[in-house]
Amino acid sequence: MNILNVLRSDFDCFTNIKSSLEDDGFFIKRQAISETTMSAIRESLANLIRPESKKDESIFDTITRLHLEGDGILYRLHTLSTNLTVMNTLREECARWVELILGSDHPIIDVNSHIIFSIPNDTRSMWSWHQESTYDFLEEATGLNFCVPIFEQASQENGTMSILRGSHKLGKLPFEKQIALNGSTTLLPKGMETILADYEEIHFIADPGDMIGFHRDIVHRSNTNSSTRPRITAVVQFAVIDRIPDSLEKPY
Repeated sequence: MNILNVLRSDFDCFTNIKSSLEDDGFFIKRQAISETTMSAIRESLANLIRPESKKDESIFDTITRLHLEGDGILYRLHTLSTNLTVMNTLREECARWVELILGSDHPIIDVNSHIIFSIPNDTRSMWSWHQESTYDFLEEATGLNFCVPIFEQASQENGTMSILRGSHKLGKLPFEKQIALNGSTTLLPKGMETILADYEEIHFIADPGDMIGFHRDIVHRSNTNSSTRPRITAVVQFAVIDRIPDSLEKPY
């Protein structure tokens, strides 16, 4: 393939992604994250969890056991994952898409980056329908959120995230605050019955290294993992700001 065809292919890819984001509120870029970065994330995560593992226990078995044992250690692992240096590499690979799609005239900030553990057959860790934009301190910021499967395909069986196609066009919605059994807060948009009737639900089917990008205002949820082992996903959330926020405190 000559350089002209390469450039044309890249342009077509970018055009399709931008159009999908505007029309549907999401896009999937297959194998967008390099295998070097994916391998580094797996290794760093394994090293983080290893002190809590028993002899000959897989990372999946350790995560499931820690969840069953409680004591909040799995939540602390989730929190610490934000600070893994390899997450900086993932952020850089995702951030270039933010710059391409939304421009680089204003600062791009990392709102929240972390690893999510979806435990088999555990409804307590599920998130009901919500918009990501209602959880942070940024009022009208544009931005993009990204999800990347780490070890295996994200599927309906293992509880992959689903979105309501085009619901980002509703803007930031009023919501009802709901507290789950595990203490997590879901900001459920009001009038969900009508919204569900009006918008098609799409489940994200993606392989490790695939990058799912979606609008901050799109209505989405996690689903029950009915497989036999945890689904592990990297999440990166960006916002483009044009001024310093009045407060950096998260409202929820």
